[in-house]
Amino acid sequence: MPASLEGHEKRLSRLEKKDEHYEERFSRLHKKIDENEKKSEEETKRIFDALDDIKNGQHSQELINQKMNFTLDSINRERELDKEAKKESRNDMKKIKYWSLGLIGTVATSLVVAAIRMWIGI
Repeated sequence: MPASLEGHEKRLSRLEKKDEHYEERFSRLHKKIDENEKKSEEETKRIFDALDDIKNGQHSQELINQKMNFTLDSINRERELDKEAKKESRNDMKKIKYWSLGLIGTVATSLVVAAIRMWIGI
C-alpha cells in the first residue's frame, strides 16, 4: 500500500471513531431531552392539577361564605325581631301597670269616700 493511501485510511478511521463518538453523544443528548420533556409534562400536569384543586377549593369556599352570609342575615333578623318584641313587651307592661294603678286608685278612692260617708253618717 502506498503511504498516502495508508494516511487516508488512518484519517478515515479517526473520522469514523469521531463519528461514533458524536453519535453516542447525540443519542445521550436525545435521551436527556426526552427525559426532560417527560419531567416537564409531569410537572405541568401536577401544576394544572394543583390549580384545579385550588379552583375547586375556592368554589367551595365561596359556597361556605354564601351560607355564612345567609346565616348571619337570619341571626340579625332574629335579633331585630327580638328587640321589637322586647320593646312591645315593655310597652304592654307599662300599659298594664298604669291600668292597674288606675283601677287600684279608683277602687281605693271609692272605698275612702265610702268610709268617710260611713264615718260622717251620710
